[in-house]
Amino acid sequence: MFEADTIQRFTQNARLAIIRAQEAARDLGHRWIGREHLLLGVILQDGTPATLARFGITAESCRAAIVTVVGDGEGLSAEDAKSLRGQGVYVPGPPAPAEEPRRGLRFFGRRKKSEPQPGPSAEPQQFLPFTPSGGHALHEAGNVRVPGQRDSRVTPHHLLAGVLDPEDEVMTRIFRELGADVAAVRSETLGELSG
Repeated sequence: MFEADTIQRFTQNARLAIIRAQEAARDLGHRWIGREHLLLGVILQDGTPATLARFGITAESCRAAIVTVVGDGEGLSAEDAKSLRGQGVYVPGPPAPAEEPRRGLRFFGRRKKSEPQPGPSAEPQQFLPFTPSGGHALHEAGNVRVPGQRDSRVTPHHLLAGVLDPEDEVMTRIFRELGADVAAVRSETLGELSG
């Protein structure tokens, strides 16, 4: 997962892209930051990167694809949805199966944890949680190595490369909606970083 000291290597523009991702998530009514929001954050921070522009991907088309694929959360991966529900974040869809009651010791005074409810929470969160895939994208961004690069700074292009995971089901569906192949876009992004 994402290590806190990695953020120290992010350039100011990469950090601002993460802030834009959080703003985009809030604008979409989402209570989490996933790969999809980080993609939009990179576009909103630096303008559309050349690689994405060549594939006809803009902030507007990306936002529309996120709405179509993810919706209010019903399009999230099972792992991301389960993790968010475990953090108390409301995600539409079937609730996790109830656990079998434990036999043996009982603790008095404990209440069953209630399911998160839809709608605005009583106290808005200052920071939105990352989905496991969003955290993994940040980790991957920190691990992108460019031949000839002398420092270990993480730029918005590194962040974009970390976001573009052909194995991620949500990213694959978003790029299919955009009419592009996530693996091809990632390959070109890595080529731009090296060039």
